[in-house]
Amino acid sequence: MSDNDRLDMAGDAGEAGDEALAEAICLEGVLPVAWKDMPAALSDAEYAALHEGNLMLLNALAVMEQPRHGDSEDSLAVHQDLFRLEAKLDLLTSLVTRLLDKYELVPPLAAVKLTARSFHWHGSMLPSEAGRSGIIEIYVHPLVAAPLRLPARIEQAGSAVLAEQPQVMRNALEKFLFRQHRRQVAGSRQGRQ
Repeated sequence: MSDNDRLDMAGDAGEAGDEALAEAICLEGVLPVAWKDMPAALSDAEYAALHEGNLMLLNALAVMEQPRHGDSEDSLAVHQDLFRLEAKLDLLTSLVTRLLDKYELVPPLAAVKLTARSFHWHGSMLPSEAGRSGIIEIYVHPLVAAPLRLPARIEQAGSAVLAEQPQVMRNALEKFLFRQHRRQVAGSRQGRQ
C-alpha cells in the first residue's frame, strides 16, 4: 500500500469521525417546527437576509445564555439592575409568545433533532417527498418568538440535509448546538446522581 493510499484512508476515517461528531452534537427535543416551500430560487439578497436574521437570533441567544461573573459591590449593583431588566424582558417575551400561540402563529410541536448539517423529525408535520426543497422554521428557545429559518432539501421521510451556509453562520450554529448539547449532557448527569 502506498503512502498516498494510507493518507486517503486516514482522511476518510477522519471525515467519518468528524461526521459522527457533527451528528452527536445536536439540539434534540419537542419543539415548534414548520416547513415552507422554497420559491424557485432565492436571490443573493434574500439568501443573505435569511442568514443575517438567523445570525442575529443565534447571537441574541448566546448573550441570553452567557453566565454572569464578578463579585464586587459595583458589579453586584449592576447585576441587580440587569436582573430586573432581564426579568421584565422575559415577561414581555412570554406575553408575546402567548399572544402568538393564541393566534396560532407558532407551529405545532414535533420531536426533532437539529445538527449543523441535518434535520430529523418524527411524524407527518413536514413533507416526505425526497428532493423537495424548502425552509425549516424551528423555534429553538421558549422565550424567543422567532424561528431559525434553515434552507434544506428532504432526503427521505423524516430527514433533510441543510443547505450550505456562510462560514460565520455555520460557526454560530455549531456553537449554539454545542451549548445545547453540553446542557443536555449536564442534565442527564445530574439526573443519574
